[in-house]
Formats: sequence, C-alpha cells, structure tokens
Amino acid sequence: MRQFRKFMAVACLALAIPSLATAAFDGNEPILCAIRDVNDCGASYACMEVTPEAVALPDFFAIDLAGKLISSVGTAEVTASPIERAERLNGKLILQGGDASGDNPRGGVGWTLTLNEDDGKLVIAGVGDGFALVVFGSCVQQ
Repeated sequence: MRQFRKFMAVACLALAIPSLATAAFDGNEPILCAIRDVNDCGASYACMEVTPEAVALPDFFAIDLAGKLISSVGTAEVTASPIERAERLNGKLILQGGDASGDNPRGGVGWTLTLNEDDGKLVIAGVGDGFALVVFGSCVQQ
C-alpha cells in the first residue's frame, strides 16, 4: 500500500504537469524525485527490500544541479548531500558524491545516481563499509 501511494503521488504530479514529464533534465530547473524501491545488501546478510526510513532515506528529494546539492523534501529536518561530480552520458545524467557518517550508525557512504533523461527513471547505488543500497525511483522537473 505504501509503495502504491508513492507511485500515485509521482504519477499525479507527472499527469498534472505533462510538460515536466517530457522535458529534458537540463539542469535549469530543480528536479523532484520519489523513491520507489530500496534494497539493502550486506557482506554478512542477503539483499532485502526495505523502506526508505529503515535506511535513513527520505521518500522525496530534490536535485539542484546549479547549486550542486541533493536535499530531502517533505521531512521535518532537511538533509543534504553535495554533488561532487556531474556528467551526461548517452542520455543519462550521472551524479556522484559521498557523505561522512553524521548521525548514520553505518558510517560514511559513497553514492552514484543515474537518471534517464528520456523517462525520468533513476537508480542510486550507495556503498559503505560492508553494505550496499540499491534504490529505484522516478523524477520530474519542477
């Protein structure tokens, strides 16, 4: 049910503003993304599907290419991660960065986000000491 609500929120946003769903992700406008699925894999345990909250991820986040920042949306406390590298490659926007441990008990993490510029689908891989997160979602330009 929870995944259905997330899907419907993104679908309604895309249908309400059709030009955003088909616009190129050129970086001139902020990008709004919704997380659909999260898989948590570990060196000492098998991969399992988890909620974003279980691994300290927001349901929604914004990408600001001009400001080189990814930040949570719709949370009581805004969290942010700097974009260290951005590149366009074969119709995909590829972003990379890393975060220190902060309040995360798992320690620091390096991440790569790949956004398909044609359909807005995204995949994020976050890796740390003995674990990896694989995240799937969708984005629209705001």
